[in-house]
Amino acid sequence: MSLRKLVFLSNLRKAWNLYKLMKSQWKPYKELKELQEKKLRAIVRYAYQNIPLYHEKFKTAGTRPEEIKTIEDLTKLPFTTKSEIQANFPEKVIAPHVDLSKCWTPRTSGSTGKPLTIVYDEQAEDFEKATALRPNLSCGQGLLDKWIVITSPHHIKDKKRWFQRVGFF
Repeated sequence: MSLRKLVFLSNLRKAWNLYKLMKSQWKPYKELKELQEKKLRAIVRYAYQNIPLYHEKFKTAGTRPEEIKTIEDLTKLPFTTKSEIQANFPEKVIAPHVDLSKCWTPRTSGSTGKPLTIVYDEQAEDFEKATALRPNLSCGQGLLDKWIVITSPHHIKDKKRWFQRVGFF
């Protein structure tokens, strides 16, 4: 697949994520809680089945994914420290089927001592971008409004992105 098609698909995914996020913020509390708990159960099940470190920690704690049904059940999960993740990265922290060469792997600044490597794929990046944009739009920012971002210089690209070239943000 060409790079142009991949970028187009990524932009469609961001737009779809943003649409769903904008819509979901007005759902009733009960419906939002049900959605959160459904996603919680899926994440816990995935971690148990695919991430060796979490599988071991669940077994040691005597916790099964089926026991985690609600937000209140989070206290049953074994605590994981930053140092455990660092010591077991990537072998026991990344699911075996994940191709790290197709993921972004930025690191935290390491202000607490040792940097932590974060891993996410294109779909997670697209969702994160939509999540970051939602509060701006929800508070009244328009697509054609100008805005400023104060960030580290290494985040700045030399050329404008497609949406900036057409006048968005």
